[in-house]
Amino acid sequence: MKKKILFIITISFFITISLFFIFESNKENIQLSLNTPREINKELKLYKSISFKKRLSLMKENNDNLFFVCWENGEQGKLYNYDLIRNQLKKYDFNKNDSLFIIGDFLLENNFIFLHDKLKNRIIKINLNNPKEYKNVYNYPKDFTRLGKADNNFIISGWDKNYNIFFEKYSLDKDSISRISVSDSYLNKYKKTGISLDGKYYTNNTNTVMIPYSVNKIFKFDKNLNYINSIDLIYGETEFKFRENDKTNIYTDPNNLNPNLSGFLSSKNYLYILTDESTQFNTMNKCFIDIYDVNNNKYLESFKINDFNQKKPRYITMYNDYILILFDNNLNFYKIEKK
Repeated sequence: MKKKILFIITISFFITISLFFIFESNKENIQLSLNTPREINKELKLYKSISFKKRLSLMKENNDNLFFVCWENGEQGKLYNYDLIRNQLKKYDFNKNDSLFIIGDFLLENNFIFLHDKLKNRIIKINLNNPKEYKNVYNYPKDFTRLGKADNNFIISGWDKNYNIFFEKYSLDKDSISRISVSDSYLNKYKKTGISLDGKYYTNNTNTVMIPYSVNKIFKFDKNLNYINSIDLIYGETEFKFRENDKTNIYTDPNNLNPNLSGFLSSKNYLYILTDESTQFNTMNKCFIDIYDVNNNKYLESFKINDFNQKKPRYITMYNDYILILFDNNLNFYKIEKK
């Protein structure tokens, strides 16, 4: 009897191990497939690296300053500023009554910053020269996840009760909300699009684009935030799966790929996308910066960007002749040079 039990346990163990390796092998097979070969004729040369004591995210540049959100323990959702001229990092202290600001996103405009306060579901305008005083721009009537701005209009997106994505415009001048009509096959192809098509907005003087984190497509809007069209990225379609445990809780599949890490839209309407080609097991040195011409809806070229101090690049922006790349607590300055 003992031998039989031992035999069953042994067989069960080997079956479990076999299933584990089969599952992991399948995970490794989940990877991006390029529809268009990359054009890599130039390289990024590192000129300078700055080390911070904190892990930072959401890097944006404005008037010789970089702004970040920190997500370390005790600092969740707090705003930091790095002065590129004085080489100083500081934390912004807001009104003590609002010390619980949790910044979901922020937008920069001259000496002002617009914050998405996730706790109170509102948009706040703050004068960076006097951050203890602020103006409550709007208490949004429903939850939202993403925020962009063009002139005096905000583009706002999130999901409804069925987790389907919505696009809306809030007009500062009219103090009104209107629906933005977006027509694309991916709105029907993917389930729960408020999650599967979730992404971030990037704006210049003529266009706003939304880069989803997980699919091979971007959505383009004009300066009045009317939808124009979508642009295909150079890799093929990706799956986005959910694991639903019950009727109220929805979990995304941890095997989903999230290739589009961040981006930047230049004044020439060139869109730089930091693309991660990692698979589940192969994650080192798998990132590229892919550049697209938003005006002509086409891919232009790419640069390879390796990890730094064993950390993956997270955010990119441009400053003068430099491409700035954030690796958690390292900020690197690169220039584009011929190979």
